[in-house]
Amino acid sequence: MSRMCQLLVLVGLACLVTSVSAEIYSWKDETGRTVISDKPPPGKVKAEKVTKGGGEAPPPATGEAAAKPGVDPELEKRRKLASEREAAAKKQQEASFNTEKKAGCDDLRRYLRLLESGERIVKGDPQGERYYVEDDERARDIATTRQRLAECN
Repeated sequence: MSRMCQLLVLVGLACLVTSVSAEIYSWKDETGRTVISDKPPPGKVKAEKVTKGGGEAPPPATGEAAAKPGVDPELEKRRKLASEREAAAKKQQEASFNTEKKAGCDDLRRYLRLLESGERIVKGDPQGERYYVEDDERARDIATTRQRLAECN
């Protein structure tokens, strides 16, 4: 075996030995959160040893904690709630957008009917003066409105 392979094997064994001899502690802090650490808790907090040296497995968990070991169920609940709120907000925003788009399309249809009716249309210029729409401007408006209505479908 080459020197590099021997070195990798030694490093792997060293990691294995240290992880087997480690002890894991679990306790509740002042705020009521569960803390899991490889160091004992500070002060006179009562800690429960989750694993002891020698590689003993912790007792089996139940419920959601069983599905994801080492995950705080309260944190998971908060994440799920936040995710549901995001989805609801996105759905509401999408519904609002669709409502506005539908209203805009309805306005375009009414304007197209007005343009095609041949009725005289009065507009205002930038100076505030009113004028009647001429036939060439009416034709441009009809073409533009039809293009915009094509985007509605």
